[in-house]
Amino acid sequence: MTASTTDRALDLARSARRLPTAMLGGSGKVLISGAGLKYGVGPVAVTSAGIAGGALGALLRKQPFVLAAGSTDRLSEALGIDRAERFDGLISPVAGIILFAESDGRAVVAHLAADAPSAERLKRHDAALRWISAHRADTAWGQLTAEPVALRETADHTVFVQSRLPGRTVEISRLDDHAMLALLRIACKPLLAVHRAALRHGQKADFGPMFERVSDLPKIYPQARAELAPALNALWAWAGHTSLPAVPLHGDYKIGNLLFHDQPRRLSGIVDWDNFRPADLPLMDALNLVVNLRAKRDAVHYGTALTECWDLKSRTPLMSAYLDHLLAETGVTEEDMRHIAMALWLRYLWEAEADRQPIDAAWIDAMVQPPAAAIAALLSRPQGGARFV
Repeated sequence: MTASTTDRALDLARSARRLPTAMLGGSGKVLISGAGLKYGVGPVAVTSAGIAGGALGALLRKQPFVLAAGSTDRLSEALGIDRAERFDGLISPVAGIILFAESDGRAVVAHLAADAPSAERLKRHDAALRWISAHRADTAWGQLTAEPVALRETADHTVFVQSRLPGRTVEISRLDDHAMLALLRIACKPLLAVHRAALRHGQKADFGPMFERVSDLPKIYPQARAELAPALNALWAWAGHTSLPAVPLHGDYKIGNLLFHDQPRRLSGIVDWDNFRPADLPLMDALNLVVNLRAKRDAVHYGTALTECWDLKSRTPLMSAYLDHLLAETGVTEEDMRHIAMALWLRYLWEAEADRQPIDAAWIDAMVQPPAAAIAALLSRPQGGARFV
């Protein structure tokens, strides 16, 4: 397909928001990932920028809509999806390609990765869904998670195929506090169910491996050593974790990773499981949910949002109502919740370095100083000795 043909196809897709029938062998919407757009919400045109490398990448660059100038058989072979009857849409995010398809009458989602980090994320995603599928009755996540279908690796790309979940993401900027609290309560229902199931099973949280990681933070952020010490000392002396249940952890539980049905609103799916851990501290996901929402909705830094977990005076009414709901439903004490929030903060710092996120003095100041000041004010005396100074 020539460049001029590609340009005409793009123009047509932008105006009609559908691929030409001659290219598709049928009709289909074109979709792209973006703010508030996930799993098929909001059709816009897809360009060939950022398409995968290698042999598959060459195919896709020549056919920027993936389905162009060929039958679905050719794409089915490339993806490893048997007898794909229909392709609904295409998303081309930075890290790869996500394609919605019908295979043997089943709605599936195919994730493609063409670099090592993206491929590793797909493998973790696949492993998480397989673990959840094997423990579905125990985790209380029920039908909220996709079923893994296949994971295939070639020399130039990795493909992970899963079942497709119903629902869509929610635009939180349009919700007032009353509606937002209702949404948060719906969103945390499966977390509370998982917590209750963990209490029945009796396995206790093992804080050791995580503390081992975050105890290296003074070496990673030497300029913030003094600010990190109070939280690290408090966690080192924290005996309450031994009575808490070990719960499966999503690891990135936020409104943007949740799908909902409308009228009445209910949770229909949870996506993006590549940070999953089968056993971790309770309330980590539930706290991440509200901290992420507070930061995104109100355009404040994560460090500022986190301070409300410890500083009662700075808590918004929404944060207060939500945290009270968590404590009432789980039986976790306020003191233990504050320590869990400290662990969440330190994990953010550790993961930022581990994921090689851009870190500069301004980021450290915003992410370290407000939580550190709130924690220092909270801790009126040393908590069982000082290991970190």
